[in-house]
Amino acid sequence: MPAGGKRPGAGRKKGIPNKVTAEARAIFKALLEKKAPEIEQMIEDTWRGIEIEKQMPNGETVVGRLNADPGKAAALMLQLAEFSIPKLQRTEKTIADATDEELLAEIRRRKEAATQGAA
Repeated sequence: MPAGGKRPGAGRKKGIPNKVTAEARAIFKALLEKKAPEIEQMIEDTWRGIEIEKQMPNGETVVGRLNADPGKAAALMLQLAEFSIPKLQRTEKTIADATDEELLAEIRRRKEAATQGAA
């Protein structure tokens, strides 16, 4: 075994979360699933506002809604989605990163597309 440095193939593969992160995500997902009806109601209340009834001195009942905020409800939904739908990372690939086989395949693909476009 060589002294110092990384061993080939050692460690966690790129893109795979560590054990603690995977467990935390699983716990949070289970909590979201268990509390889904309550969370849905909170988002609905935020979206539409809370309905109130007020008895007027003349005996008439007035019904209204307070604190409606559809934008905040949408933001809440997006924030919760981040925990169950992973964000896609922006990737950039340059010619320097491509193998010869990938470059040749891309050239062939472009030639075929150009030929089909001209027909």
